[in-house]
Amino acid sequence: EEAVPFRATYNGEEEEPEVFPGLFPNLLVNGASGIAVGMATSIPPHNPAEVVDAALHLLAHPDADDAALLNFVTGPDFPTGGVLVDPIGSPLTFQFVGADKPVPAPIKPNITLRPASSVPFQPALAIV
Repeated sequence: EEAVPFRATYNGEEEEPEVFPGLFPNLLVNGASGIAVGMATSIPPHNPAEVVDAALHLLAHPDADDAALLNFVTGPDFPTGGVLVDPIGSPLTFQFVGADKPVPAPIKPNITLRPASSVPFQPALAIV
């Protein structure tokens, strides 16, 4: 149906799609983290409604820049209700939210032991 471009397979006998189109942007919504072949990734999960709105805007406006898309996706959507230390105020800040930005657990004040009311998103076990 000519939805995506095709290329020859490894032996040149058949053709395969260059990309597999998806009905839903799962990678952004669910997030991902891992290391493979010396490269690491850490994509936090995002709000599904915001991501879909941004995708629809991008379909309607293919030349939309990052700033236009950030009007829809306001930031990561941590399942534990994490609080970003640096609020998202610019596209540059948004691009670097991840492992290098600490996400603290909110604490209950005026308690001697100060127990955490939630655990940070994907903390190192040594920290907990």
